[in-house]
Amino acid sequence: MKQILYTLIGTLLILPVWFSPALAENRALLIGVGQYAVSDANLPGIEKDLKNMYEVAQAMGFSKNQIRILADEDATLQGIKGAIEDWLIKGLKSNDKGLFYMSSHGSSIKDENGDEKDNQDEVLLPHDTQVQNNTLVNTLVDDQLGRLLDKIQSNNLYVMIDACHSGTATKAISLFNGQKEKFFYYPGMPVHSKGSYSIEAADQGNYAALNAAQDNESALATSKGSLFTLGVLSAVNSARNNNRSLNLRQLKEDVSEFIQNNTSPDKVHQPNLVGNESLMGKNILVNHESQRVSSLWRKLEYLINNADYPVQLSVNSTQNKIGDCLVFKCDVKHGGYLNIIEVGEKDTQPTVLFPNKYHPDNKIFSDTTVTIPSREFGGFKLTAQQTGKSLLVAILTEEEINAHKEGDGGKEFFKKMSKRTLEKASYAVEKSSGLGAGSVVTQVFN
Repeated sequence: MKQILYTLIGTLLILPVWFSPALAENRALLIGVGQYAVSDANLPGIEKDLKNMYEVAQAMGFSKNQIRILADEDATLQGIKGAIEDWLIKGLKSNDKGLFYMSSHGSSIKDENGDEKDNQDEVLLPHDTQVQNNTLVNTLVDDQLGRLLDKIQSNNLYVMIDACHSGTATKAISLFNGQKEKFFYYPGMPVHSKGSYSIEAADQGNYAALNAAQDNESALATSKGSLFTLGVLSAVNSARNNNRSLNLRQLKEDVSEFIQNNTSPDKVHQPNLVGNESLMGKNILVNHESQRVSSLWRKLEYLINNADYPVQLSVNSTQNKIGDCLVFKCDVKHGGYLNIIEVGEKDTQPTVLFPNKYHPDNKIFSDTTVTIPSREFGGFKLTAQQTGKSLLVAILTEEEINAHKEGDGGKEFFKKMSKRTLEKASYAVEKSSGLGAGSVVTQVFN
């Protein structure tokens, strides 16, 4: 590694510091209903919507442990309300980021409390929705959802609804065959129903909501996923691939263009953006780094954000000058094999800080704090040697992985992490085999 010098006497390190998003209290709740108790209502492609929105949530900075998914039979009315209460209302504080997404049928019922000018309430349809006495029961009414969202303390809450309320039969068209409008018609349904489910939000409220369609338009579901959600994913991927930020206003425009390009003119629906004006202008993507950040850095961030649980890693100073001594600590709650690596902005291979030549054994027992340097884990100094930013990563696995033993560099005190070892850690993430990870970023100034 070129940014930091490692020696045994007066040696190394590096590395503004902030904790990894994996340690934050951000929460995302993704709900999809494609299979209904009323089988005639089933929608195609909803499982793909959830997969696509999971990818979007990760791009927004939500880690694997911060995303909860409810699908089909789990997404009953009580299941949805309970998840909002337990996951979002109880789990989010004012500075945390939240995301609520739902892909399902929408419909309308008669307004029972007289608060709607059109005498009807818009509703989302959970799995257990039923038709009884010319109306729908077990629905999530717009007023009800609005009250639940108002209880969430987060001042950074994003809402996306992929549903609609009315429409007529349509034939398969354009790039996506088997399109189906996401409305649910039933005998006794109010006439002149709105075409979209558009949750109402105050201009200065705590959230901004992007809905799939305008009033009197119909959102479309396909076997490849709903057009609105596919458009969101397309816009997010485009922004990331071109290294640019993305806010809700631009997202609305990008999704509109995607829908227009992928259906016939008579079935185009335009997303509707409402709510907090300030939130609409904020970048929703994280890790919007300059092109200077290496692809290796991004791979490690992916590993951190998709770990099975967080590992707390800290450093004694977050901003340092050349010559400053540093000490970092890792709190190990779960026993396993600990590897701590470091990578600079342009590095192509991580440096293994622990284990090392002084302490080659990396099996750590539960409830242990690893302090480096220390008499127990290495009698050397860590000193900032060169300016720049670095990412420090702690990886804890149930399977034995020793990045020093398997590393490149012969008899070097600090070896380089081999490609094989990094692949083993990545595989542990993909199969969810009990990998924990955490990170800290530090910077050295002149």
